[in-house]
Amino acid sequence: MPGKTIVSIAVFLALAGACLTDVPGQESAVRPRKVSSSPFAESENQIFRVVNQERGRHHFAGLSWNDELAAVARAYSERMARDGFFDHYDPEGRTAIDRAEKVRGWRFIGENLFVTESVPGLASFVLRGWLGSETHRTNLLDPQWTSTGVGVAEDGNGDIYITQLFTRK
Repeated sequence: MPGKTIVSIAVFLALAGACLTDVPGQESAVRPRKVSSSPFAESENQIFRVVNQERGRHHFAGLSWNDELAAVARAYSERMARDGFFDHYDPEGRTAIDRAEKVRGWRFIGENLFVTESVPGLASFVLRGWLGSETHRTNLLDPQWTSTGVGVAEDGNGDIYITQLFTRK
């Protein structure tokens, strides 16, 4: 797609275990609005918070929540859970660039994925997993990212799929 570039893709498989106003369609640096009836909305919020806390520990600006990115991330986690695959490429060969095509205002995009069994303290567990992977850590702590969205879904076996998208203009 002309003008849009995928900067970094990171995959991690784990089995076992600044403030903007909340205007509809706008971004919020405080916390995600509950725009989803997803049973995992709170997990999405917690992952968003721990990622921004980690970025703050490294003196990087927090990411702004983007509802549109979150919807794309959630839909992709749901699709992986439903269709039984885990990859940055869907079965038709599409990437985050293709999935986020209709989201406005970005030029670069990155994606972190995670899958795990249900564990207590899911957000902290996911963060530790991403930080333990060089490519995930690089993506998560890239100071050039400005916006994010997180999506969480569960498959029929209880495995939890997490997608986090990062963008910048």
